[in-house]
Amino acid sequence: MAKAANKLATKAAAGKNTKLKGKYSEMDLKATGKLPEWVDQDRLSPEQFKVRWRQARYFYYYHHDIKELRPFIVAVYGKDWSKKQIKDFNKVKDWQISIPLATACKVHLDGAKWEPETKEFCDRKVSELLKAGAGIADEDDKPKEEPKKVIGIQDRLKDIKNDIIGELEELEDGFITTGKLPNVNIMNWLRGKSVPQQIIPDMIQFYAQRLAFMLEVKEGKDAQLKEGYAHLKKRDIDNWIKWYNDIVTDLDCYKRTKVASRKPRARKPVSPDKLTRRLKYAKDFAELGLNSVSPKDIVGAQTLWVYNTKTRKLGVYHANSIDQQLSVKGSTIVGWDPKISIAKTLRKPADQVKAFKNSGKVQLRTFLSKIKATEIKLNGRINDQVILLRTDK
Repeated sequence: MAKAANKLATKAAAGKNTKLKGKYSEMDLKATGKLPEWVDQDRLSPEQFKVRWRQARYFYYYHHDIKELRPFIVAVYGKDWSKKQIKDFNKVKDWQISIPLATACKVHLDGAKWEPETKEFCDRKVSELLKAGAGIADEDDKPKEEPKKVIGIQDRLKDIKNDIIGELEELEDGFITTGKLPNVNIMNWLRGKSVPQQIIPDMIQFYAQRLAFMLEVKEGKDAQLKEGYAHLKKRDIDNWIKWYNDIVTDLDCYKRTKVASRKPRARKPVSPDKLTRRLKYAKDFAELGLNSVSPKDIVGAQTLWVYNTKTRKLGVYHANSIDQQLSVKGSTIVGWDPKISIAKTLRKPADQVKAFKNSGKVQLRTFLSKIKATEIKLNGRINDQVILLRTDK
């Protein structure tokens, strides 16, 4: 900071004016007017000179904070300071510095001659600041590594919102200059900029307030607004209202479009172990020498063969055309096609089960159709009397 202060002081001593960075929109300037100039100050009456000083100081007070204006105190007074005085000034916190002092220094740097009362006030305030800084204990002179500033998502979104509003205000500047509404489709413009949905509500609120303001101007009930916007024709006010109304309408439409096209949140796949942990089934059936396959094999299978040890029914579940694979929910098979998933009662279980075991995947396609028995519709339920005979992927 001391190096920056010395640099500013050197600039001031060389007669160079330090300028603030920033762009003032047309709406901002309506609150303060343009920054006064000082080329003709020698031709002003004492009263006019005072008025212009007040206008210039108010301009900087309205548009800038003390953090931006503080360096101009150094630019005016720093050229006469010692190194210790510069160090003392740098120890003073922003909240301790008088904004009127900072704005007065900036106005003087712009070319304004000092008002005697203002110069006396500034000299006194600077003396007080140097005295306050001298009373603050020195911090450790060892260089401290500043922590890396992490820009959060909210800060990023705020920056994006300000950039988008700034670009819209550039279109408004053209409107002010030509008197013609910008020939732009706001909806397509927003899409072209890939504006994130998160900032849209704030933008709607921002432009809804501007729309309400212009509607109030049109009503003409407020005397101050009526006087302040007397230079605008009725057609100009109507154009402003149309412009802000179009922005609010298209922002709302854009928000609803983004919500409708939002990609659904992908569900985390559930493991087969977790899906089948509550499935009750018969692990074996000694009478026919049957053993169940692992229930985990059902998940993702195309077919599942089951045998009910109590009713002697042999059945097969086929995956439907939508899910295209079987799965398990609780004690129920899901994703199966009820039209082609059937069961039949075995009259000679021992012989027919033996034939089933010796059949391959191709032979099993017609295995049930060769059994002379009534087809029975399956219900998807599995219990502790059902053997899980086989699965095929």
